Amino acid sequence: MDYKAFISYSHAADGQFAPALQSGLHRFARPWYRMRAMRVFRDQTNLSASPHLWVDIERALGAAEFFLLLGSPGAARSKWVHQEVDFWLTHRSSETLLLVITEGDVEWNPETGDFDWQKTSALPTNLRGAFGTVPHYLDFRWARTATDLSLHNPVFRDHIADIAATLLRRPKDEIIGEDVRQHRRTKQMVSAAVITLSGLTAIALYQRQQAIAQRTIAIGRQLAAQSELVRNQQGRLIQQSVLLAIEAMQRVPSLEADQALRAGLSLMPHSVVTLQHQGTVLGAAFRPDGRTLVTATSDGAIRLWNVKDRHEERPAVPIGETLAFALSPDGAYAATANLDKAARIVEVATGRAAAPAGPGAGVARAAPVVPAARPAPARTRPEPGRRASPAATGAAGAARSGTSA
Repeated sequence: MDYKAFISYSHAADGQFAPALQSGLHRFARPWYRMRAMRVFRDQTNLSASPHLWVDIERALGAAEFFLLLGSPGAARSKWVHQEVDFWLTHRSSETLLLVITEGDVEWNPETGDFDWQKTSALPTNLRGAFGTVPHYLDFRWARTATDLSLHNPVFRDHIADIAATLLRRPKDEIIGEDVRQHRRTKQMVSAAVITLSGLTAIALYQRQQAIAQRTIAIGRQLAAQSELVRNQQGRLIQQSVLLAIEAMQRVPSLEADQALRAGLSLMPHSVVTLQHQGTVLGAAFRPDGRTLVTATSDGAIRLWNVKDRHEERPAVPIGETLAFALSPDGAYAATANLDKAARIVEVATGRAAAPAGPGAGVARAAPVVPAARPAPARTRPEPGRRASPAATGAAGAARSGTSA
């Protein structure tokens, strides 16, 4: 048989209950891998638009194993229900006709062995004499006012189990146990599916992150390679080479990007600031602010220069002929070693002596202070015929950071 049951009902009376009944029978004790537990025919779900409606209904009736009559006063008056009952009693048997009462009254008269048709309002009259003994029927009249007609409702579920047990020809307790097992199995399958999907999602996210990281690394390496290529083949495009290397470092720091950046920066043209002096610059050092350069020259003076504006911040401070020069770490004091056999410490800002000149037995050779912090080496030029002392040369090396005295 194509259908386990055929539902005959009045659309006006049971238009909402009939779909709930069909759905409950489809889902009750349904294995998780099947669409439905059984096929149940209902005209609005199983018939398409056709000019031969009764022919299609007859075909469905002939393919059904059981006949489910939803009894109600509306069904008792319906000509379609009458025709369907006539067909079933003609071609089948009342033994496979199940009564489900949804509204009205049903009264059995044991004296006549038939329904009391004076009191029965829920059944069509063509069932007169169809049953030799009082038939068992299911009372669903409570469902008329129920708000939950689903298997979540225990009362509805129990009544569905009564019908399913008859349709499947199995004991009710057995089919309820089967429903419980299938429900538990379905929950286990859902849990397993959720865990599997969660794992697959986590793997997919990890792989996506790895792909993004690998792509970023690849782009960084490509930019570093392009920087190298531009620097080697297009010498005039050093700035573009450096920009490519910077972008590579921002994408992902790597040895290749670092090397490309350093190589490009080493070839970048430097801005040179020239500060003119009367004598040879014997020593130079930046103050900690990086904007002021302190120089000591062969004419015996200390000068403070504003590197940006290229002018002296104040008049030169005479200190005598100097052999060596250094700044204190905070840039506040300058120490000099002089040809007059003395070492002097001078306040750079004011030019005043911070300590008396220290006498010596011979020519002073070094400035007795901690060397100043050095941003970068500076270039100095000794006068023709005069050689700068090693100490002066070392001090001068503290003055160059893109600027030269």
